[in-house]
Amino acid sequence: MNNDITVEMVMKEKIYSTKEIADYLGIADSTVRKWCLLLEEHGYNFRRNEFQKREYVEHDAIALHKFKDLTKDGAMSLEDAAIAVSSNFSRVPNNAITTPDTKENNRYDERYMRVLEDKVDALTEMMDRQLQFNEALMKKMDEQQKLFSERMELSDQRLVEAMKMINNTQKELAAAKSPEPPKGFLQRLFGK
Repeated sequence: MNNDITVEMVMKEKIYSTKEIADYLGIADSTVRKWCLLLEEHGYNFRRNEFQKREYVEHDAIALHKFKDLTKDGAMSLEDAAIAVSSNFSRVPNNAITTPDTKENNRYDERYMRVLEDKVDALTEMMDRQLQFNEALMKKMDEQQKLFSERMELSDQRLVEAMKMINNTQKELAAAKSPEPPKGFLQRLFGK
């Protein structure tokens, strides 16, 4: 009787097309098919119609969404994501959802966890290197700013000195070119 209930529930589930799943995930139809092939290689079962075309149900949409999340931005390879999703979302032939209890699934879970731990370690190491690089870059920028400020100050001092010299030279030239002051009456009379 329990098996009859499961079959009845499966029969009432809404069935989605490849296009609908692709639209839901925001990817191309061909990508959905490629991901499904990878999942099937690792033991995931999709329902098939009388023409042997895949029929997607809500459970498949969730599994494919998880697959997309795992592979987003290269966080996990397609192969590793397929193993993880297949082991955590596998189904028995009558389309009832099972939990990963077998040794093989546990092995995939352990591999998945190792992959995640390796990725976290690699990201942590990369972040540490990036922080060191940023600190060195900030130190170098501070040194450059200090050197630039010192050079600008020296340049300003030289410019002020040059302006003073130009002003003094202009005053001396102006004084040398100016006519003699008019001679007074006695100076004109005696010629001195």
